[in-house]
Amino acid sequence: MGNTYRLVRPIVPIGLVLFLFLCLVLLSKSTAFSTNSSLFSLAITLDLIFAIPTLYFLLIRRTKVHRITVLLVLVIGLIVGTSILPAEKQYFLSLFKVWGLPFIELVALAFVIAKIRSVVKIRKKEKQSQSDFFTSVKAICTQFLPQKVIHLIAFEIAVLYYGFFSWKKIELGENEFSYHKNNTTLSLFGIFIFLTAIETFVLHLLVIKWSFWIAWILSGASFYLVVQLFGLMKSFARRPHTIGKDRLLLRYGIATETEIKFEDIKEVILSNKDLENNNLTKKLSILGDLEGHNVIIRLNKENILTSLYGLQKRFNVLALYVDNAESFKQKIDAAIKGVKVIAAPLEQWKEI
Repeated sequence: MGNTYRLVRPIVPIGLVLFLFLCLVLLSKSTAFSTNSSLFSLAITLDLIFAIPTLYFLLIRRTKVHRITVLLVLVIGLIVGTSILPAEKQYFLSLFKVWGLPFIELVALAFVIAKIRSVVKIRKKEKQSQSDFFTSVKAICTQFLPQKVIHLIAFEIAVLYYGFFSWKKIELGENEFSYHKNNTTLSLFGIFIFLTAIETFVLHLLVIKWSFWIAWILSGASFYLVVQLFGLMKSFARRPHTIGKDRLLLRYGIATETEIKFEDIKEVILSNKDLENNNLTKKLSILGDLEGHNVIIRLNKENILTSLYGLQKRFNVLALYVDNAESFKQKIDAAIKGVKVIAAPLEQWKEI
């Protein structure tokens, strides 16, 4: 009975909102609306913008439904209003689109940034070296976003942060290792950005002769791709590989990452040879064979590699590049021996 109640309760506000939307649509088609369209248009606008989102919020505030869905209800209401109201009766609706909606978006963004900054400060006080901006963004997003879109939203925020706001030089700690200085990573991304910019310019000149709006839409999409590549490229220096107390944290900027416990590592090999071709052999870099590797980590069991937009891949062999590969291997080997030394007395004690 309790499980049924938990399932039904979130459905109630959603069903009620849909019912109210349907009632407003039917009202807009009625003869009463046609006889006094100005008054009813204003009433429908206020219902769509204020009444229904507020009612929905009051119904979900003590449920597990994410509060961010209030914005979704508001956006749907704007779409419904634009569809059912006569164009000449959409003055207040248009006014809200121009001023109200951007204001709400700014407030939501300010709230997210404030929460992120507070989490970053707390984690810095706790001296958690692995708690970088991207990690903090994901931690904050779990509080008010559905699980499926957390990584997507966090990635977009991190791209803008690393691309435009993070300029301070990062000093690596004793157990942190860079991976972008001595290989072709930055050069490849620089080439991608340059080619995208040139292609965008040429494509814009060709398409604008056919359609002005399509040309600018394509140019805008290409420009944002350049922003994403630039933000990703800058994140390399700010998200190094980290050897922790009991695990290894491997990153490729904000594109891919994985955590490997020392007890799960079979061996660490310094090698740039081609990898065996099987489903459980992966590269940390999203560029695949375009970028070389000099370290291969073999595991005792399968692990998870989180890639772009939260996509997950399973692996038991992982290839990556480390600028100071020798020191990297030595520290991991020492950490693995430390784990074994601790584990051995515990096993002996259990036998006694």
